[in-house]
Amino acid sequence: MGSTAVQVTSAERTRVLGQPVFLNDVYYASEIEEICLVDESQFTLTMANQGTPLTFMHQECDAIVQSIIHIRTRWELSQPDSIPQHTKIRPKDVPGTLLNIALLNLGSSDPSLRSVPRGNLELLRQVAGFAVDSFQLGQVWSHGLHIVL
Repeated sequence: MGSTAVQVTSAERTRVLGQPVFLNDVYYASEIEEICLVDESQFTLTMANQGTPLTFMHQECDAIVQSIIHIRTRWELSQPDSIPQHTKIRPKDVPGTLLNIALLNLGSSDPSLRSVPRGNLELLRQVAGFAVDSFQLGQVWSHGLHIVL
């Protein structure tokens, strides 16, 4: 048993490619779906992506089951409460995104990158109905804000 996984080693050697070997499996806490104590000498472990539960026999099943439950619980508590969802970009978000890109590019030291905001602002004005009071080469007035390109 580790802090994040359970390692199971076969009690008998198995022939693999003609060689007798001990089989060793590692089951991570994230893969454990359910653990069930059948009786004092047997328990089952249900793993993600496996159809049937794995059955194990041992004299100290209760201690093993408690340890596996502890590992699984620690893993669950270490996970964030909710998985962040990436929001989809909707058509109404495009003008604001283009405006952000345009304004971010204005501060660039690269002259070719500074010319891109002018095209983005012109596109916003034409397509999205972005209110630009005056649009002249090198400067834009919008809602009382003077932007020099």
